[in-house]
Amino acid sequence: MTVGVDHFRHLFERYELAPMDAMTLRRDDLRLVARMAPDSPSQGEVGDATVTDKLRAMQAAHPRQGTFVSTVMIDGQSRTSSYRAVDDWPFVVYAGVNNERFFKPWRQQAWTVASLAALAWLLVALATWQVHRATRRQDRAMQALADQGKRIQALQREQTAMLDSDLVGMAKIARRTITWRNRAVERLLGYGPGELQDMPARVFYWDDAQYEDVGRQVYSALAEHGYYRSQIRMRSKSGAAVWVDFGAVPLSETEIFAMAVDITAMKAAHEDLAHAAFHDALTQLPNRVLLYDRIEQALAMARRERTQVAVCYLDLDGFKAVNDAQGHDAGDQLLQTVAARLIANIRPLDTAARLGGDEFVLVLTCLESDEWRPVLARVVDAIGEPVVLSSGARVTVGVTAGVEVFSPDDEAGAHELIERADHEMLRGKREGKGRVRTG
Repeated sequence: MTVGVDHFRHLFERYELAPMDAMTLRRDDLRLVARMAPDSPSQGEVGDATVTDKLRAMQAAHPRQGTFVSTVMIDGQSRTSSYRAVDDWPFVVYAGVNNERFFKPWRQQAWTVASLAALAWLLVALATWQVHRATRRQDRAMQALADQGKRIQALQREQTAMLDSDLVGMAKIARRTITWRNRAVERLLGYGPGELQDMPARVFYWDDAQYEDVGRQVYSALAEHGYYRSQIRMRSKSGAAVWVDFGAVPLSETEIFAMAVDITAMKAAHEDLAHAAFHDALTQLPNRVLLYDRIEQALAMARRERTQVAVCYLDLDGFKAVNDAQGHDAGDQLLQTVAARLIANIRPLDTAARLGGDEFVLVLTCLESDEWRPVLARVVDAIGEPVVLSSGARVTVGVTAGVEVFSPDDEAGAHELIERADHEMLRGKREGKGRVRTG
């Protein structure tokens, strides 16, 4: 049994992506699983592993997470992409932001600052030229100079206002000490006015190891490329985590100019998306995709450790009657209660998953002989306890289970074990329900 690519696309549609942004799910070997890129001329083919050399190099150097800028080979769009591997599973979630849209505000701000600086220089030059042009018009020239001075002051105030932007944190750092910062940096990291002045940059980091590691990356990139940019998890004054898009350029041999934009909300959305891709929306249990991966990992461990794995296919007895009599909301509440009881009555190393409807699967690992029996018996007893619905109604369901036990010398994989357990469960249903059958 497999999950269609449309399943992931529907999950991606829950998140508001701007035109030409992209959310992508790939396997560890970079084969495409699913992709969503609004207005993109191509969404890519499932299984395609054609990616840029920059992506391959970045993931080889930083397999768990990272950020890179490249032109995506699927549709030719230039994007800044962040990725994160799903813990313990062979999948990586990529979030790409279209560079044209992402960098536009920064380019506009840089152009405005440069234009103002050029205009200020021109005004000063013009005023100086007027002073020296003719002494006979000294009074008029001096008045013109005064007028120009007022305009320069106005331009300087405008430049100061831009540097004090509430959106982009900016700071000058000399020998890793903060020599100047705007109020956005203070707001971003929860500091009061002036608190960061002359403070060591170490206050932004979680520990000495992160401080030294980021420092090496920044100064190495500045020396080699003249700029640095990455996404960094910083520490606020309160101790809370703040994710920032961090950039830096050198001002001199000892001083750098740094900019930071708060992307904490974006990071949280990416983590929610990664969770949604591998978990059932109603019960939050692992879904079919994650279940197969968990089984394959359990089988690999069983072969190494010479232990057994029990795959238990559970179907609720009497669920349809409750759903028909009490309504779908009551049925959903019952399924959520069953899921909670499954988690509460299995071991930490085991897995409980929902395949859909009222069908669940348990993966019991590291077993010797019939050790799965007391675990399953405990689960069956827990599910059989009455459930009080929010309406006040008291309902009860039972369980019919099919069990397939994997031994270290077996050749079966995840799909085959689930099919066998499902077959045993169906035999139990035909024999009268409320039974546990083994293959």
